[in-house]
Amino acid sequence: MAEDQVDLDAELRRINGMWQELDLSCIPLAFASAMAFHQVYGSGRGVVSRRDYDDALNLTAVALSRLIAVYTTSDPIAGRVPVQIDLRKQHFACGATELRSADGSVVRELSLNRGELLSAVSLIKRAGLPFSFALVSSLSSQSGKPAEPPRAHDER
Repeated sequence: MAEDQVDLDAELRRINGMWQELDLSCIPLAFASAMAFHQVYGSGRGVVSRRDYDDALNLTAVALSRLIAVYTTSDPIAGRVPVQIDLRKQHFACGATELRSADGSVVRELSLNRGELLSAVSLIKRAGLPFSFALVSSLSSQSGKPAEPPRAHDER
């Protein structure tokens, strides 16, 4: 398989294996996004491009960041610090490993609390957010940036 492709079946097995072995209260956002994506999207479905998979993880990070706190440990002196996320001025990139701002700044070493992840995944599943590669690809290719999840229509 080409380096720019992801086998979703193999990725699902890798993520599930890591989840079983991980015994941390704080987990990297990229891993949490992959775990949440596979929980919501279901079983692996073949092979997709690395870009589509990274965009799906970025979308999942957006959904997670709306439900639970995201932290950074990029400054060892400050320790684990909550990140203020403004999706009008920032977007997740590189498979949810970075939070990039319009001013060019980048926040890395993103994490969240493991205990909050499962309830967030449950909420995302119930909301029925469409994590399809076709949607991710078409939306991200229009703007050149990863797409945000669709917002629910206001029924007033």
